[in-house]
Amino acid sequence: MGRLIDLAYSSNETIGLLGHAGVGYTMAKPLGESVTDRIGSISLGLTPQFKLGESSVFYVDLSTNINVKQHRGFDGGFVYENRKSTIGSFYNLSFGLMIYLGENRYHADWY
Repeated sequence: MGRLIDLAYSSNETIGLLGHAGVGYTMAKPLGESVTDRIGSISLGLTPQFKLGESSVFYVDLSTNINVKQHRGFDGGFVYENRKSTIGSFYNLSFGLMIYLGENRYHADWY
């Protein structure tokens, strides 16, 4: 995504921006229950990267996971008493340090 907005050029290749998306399927069965909740999900996220050196990067990742046709809440109980489905979601914010191994000058995130 950083290449689309020419971020590498304007930041002298010290700031990068990655995007990610995906779909998933979950089968969740609360303890003591016989029925499994089947949930489809869509994940979306952005990851800004800040180059600290040629082989290290500090990053922040903000992701959301949207659960489609979820019958139970995250506590295992039904969201609605009539067992009607709903759409649930949650967000995840994480920080990290990425160390690149290898002898290449440019790594996959930066070209």
